Amino acid sequence: MTQAGKIDNTDIESKINLRKQTVKDLPVANVLDLFAGESKLWGQIPHNNYLGFEIQKNKSKNVHADNLRAIPSLDLSKFNVIDIDGYGTPFEQVIALFENETLKSGTVCIYTFIFGGLMYSYPKIVIEKYKLRNFYKIFRAHFNAIAINYFYDILFSRGIKSVCEYSIKQSYEKRYGYFVIP
Repeated sequence: MTQAGKIDNTDIESKINLRKQTVKDLPVANVLDLFAGESKLWGQIPHNNYLGFEIQKNKSKNVHADNLRAIPSLDLSKFNVIDIDGYGTPFEQVIALFENETLKSGTVCIYTFIFGGLMYSYPKIVIEKYKLRNFYKIFRAHFNAIAINYFYDILFSRGIKSVCEYSIKQSYEKRYGYFVIP
């Protein structure tokens, strides 16, 4: 169990299988894991190099840091797999990755996107990008239900042609998937 009652790696077998699928055609996997936790997922998948970030102290042998502060200074060209599996929506991390000029073509980005209901909220950068400030406060539940559409817009506006994903619906929705940087 983690902070605020969030559970690390629910549906772990599906998450491991998704990662195996994404790296099966790569000659080697050089992994940047932005929400590494205890590194359980990548501990079971062959990879060459691994760098994990975790905001919570004492979780495995990861770098204890805020990944959003680290992304701009990282040389992303060293990685061909970037794992963005956190709690909620990875809007900020994806935008930061696209803004880092060292992000290379062919990099596979794996994500988890959790949305719906009132427990999740859009980051300020998305509210400003889509000029939602006045509407979001009033219609938060509606916007949370369609959050994935804004995520796809960000991806497709950066040249992503398609995503491969599957969905789990509960009182909220989780999308597990990946895309490849063009």
